[in-house]
Amino acid sequence: MTMSDNNDASCLSIVNRSLIEIDCMQQCWEALHVEHQALDRLMGRIPVEKSWNQRRDDLIAKADIVLFETIGHSHVIGYCLTTISSECIGEIDSLYLSPEYRGRGYGRVLFQRSLSWLAQYGITTPQLWVHPANFAAIRFYWSFGFYTQPFMERVPLEAQTSHVFHQEAAGQDVPSSITSEPGITGQL
Repeated sequence: MTMSDNNDASCLSIVNRSLIEIDCMQQCWEALHVEHQALDRLMGRIPVEKSWNQRRDDLIAKADIVLFETIGHSHVIGYCLTTISSECIGEIDSLYLSPEYRGRGYGRVLFQRSLSWLAQYGITTPQLWVHPANFAAIRFYWSFGFYTQPFMERVPLEAQTSHVFHQEAAGQDVPSSITSEPGITGQL
């Protein structure tokens, strides 16, 4: 699939890749990791230190079924990695676009393709994790009908690093309120 960029005469291609090719997303993941560390510091938290090798090994170990797509022309400018675990949990594990390509619809295309792929496997309530200070990402996921759910972790609330997002299956009732805790809700 090729998308035409209205602001640029070049075309960006979406490429479906095997997990063996995961190292092609290293540069993008490292940029995302730096963004998350900056958000941690902004919130007065100690940034999580994780190497690319650790993250890659975690992803390879957890995934039974994987959709890994990249977007770019001569180099990867973004990716979306989606997994289904042996427990049939569908998760958007990571979505990233280089800052200069954000707001042009590429993330929406990658994300929608992942949701469609999960639906093909019968996943009706996909989930993802998002940094609680990443407001642009939270708004993005809201636009797809995702909502946050309180995240109970065995660490103090101020040490929590993520919201858990879920998407409601069609026809289920979802409260329409927005709370001050990580309980942001929405409806498809």
